[in-house]
Amino acid sequence: MGESIEAVAEQALTKLLFALEDLECHGLQTRQLSDVRDKLVSAIEHLAKVAPRFDFDREVTSIRLSSVNRR
Repeated sequence: MGESIEAVAEQALTKLLFALEDLECHGLQTRQLSDVRDKLVSAIEHLAKVAPRFDFDREVTSIRLSSVNRR
């Protein structure tokens, strides 16, 4: 049996968030990237509500904190 849609969404959103983190670490910090980050975090928060198995704190909090530290 394949993975659930929630598991696939979790993996995709988390990979996008890490890719965004890489861009920001290489000096590409723009308002647009900040907006994308906020939307990704919001999507992951929503996923955590509809798919309780997703551990939002484990996956996203460290990325959110690193973003705040750079601002």
